[in-house]
Amino acid sequence: MKTASAIICLPFAAEGRISSFFEVRWDAGRADKTGMKATAGFIGIVLALGAAFYLYNAQSATAGGGAAAPPQEQIDVTGIRMALLEIAQAERTYVAAHGAYGTFEQLRAEGAPALGTDRRGYTFQLDLDGSQAFKATATPVDRNKPGWPTLTIDASMQIGEH
Repeated sequence: MKTASAIICLPFAAEGRISSFFEVRWDAGRADKTGMKATAGFIGIVLALGAAFYLYNAQSATAGGGAAAPPQEQIDVTGIRMALLEIAQAERTYVAAHGAYGTFEQLRAEGAPALGTDRRGYTFQLDLDGSQAFKATATPVDRNKPGWPTLTIDASMQIGEH
């Protein structure tokens, strides 16, 4: 490998006068490799940032299910989710006290008068299996709410959307 050298003398000032010189040697073969490494590193960083940006956009698009629901739908569905959680909590309390899951009428008699009543354009249905299981379903019945989700909850306290 052929080496090219150059000496560059740079003066340094110390107390207002030139006191020493700085020598720089340049190796032509090494400079080409260093430049290629720097370029490859820069391209790698750009590719990594591009991949991260793509994954972020793909994840944010699927997290909301694609297009975002209108604000009124988000508000109503959140209210229905809270109502389903209230039903599930009432069922847990009822089964602990009576040994079996209760109907809406039985749950209302225990102290929750509005439990399971139609609200926000949704109607509620309760499917019971004695002391084994229950499933509460909230179905949109308002004609102004086509395509809104049907929500369910069971003893696991997990809300499903259909």
